[in-house]
Amino acid sequence: VTLAAGGSCVVVDWLGAGRSANGERWRSLACTSRTAYVTASRTLVDAVALPGAHAIDATDAWYDAVVSCVFAGPRAQETGEKALAVARRLAAMRGARVADGAQADVGPLAGAVLMGAGRVDDDLVVARFCAEAPED
Repeated sequence: VTLAAGGSCVVVDWLGAGRSANGERWRSLACTSRTAYVTASRTLVDAVALPGAHAIDATDAWYDAVVSCVFAGPRAQETGEKALAVARRLAAMRGARVADGAQADVGPLAGAVLMGAGRVDDDLVVARFCAEAPED
């Protein structure tokens, strides 16, 4: 993804466990995803590699979704800030001491959610999370 000067984008890369109700949870051979984001000031490469079913014990893999989100450019920053606030709120809900932003509304969750997010540049936020329930 190459952004023109002043351009913006929000990209969501979602990997699901499969049709869990049909017993097909994490039964893929393997899954990799790699996306490069090029802005005027930097290049960010976001990559995920999940081993195949032979390496994932579906009973131990508690998550049903792995999601990466990139918020790039000036028009995406309000949403990026909200993602940072949600990450702080989820950390506070798990007992972490959070300096600010722990008041973001995450609504009711169907299962466990782990999320990490950070600001890479003035106009670039990256968030990644694993969710026990895909609807979260």
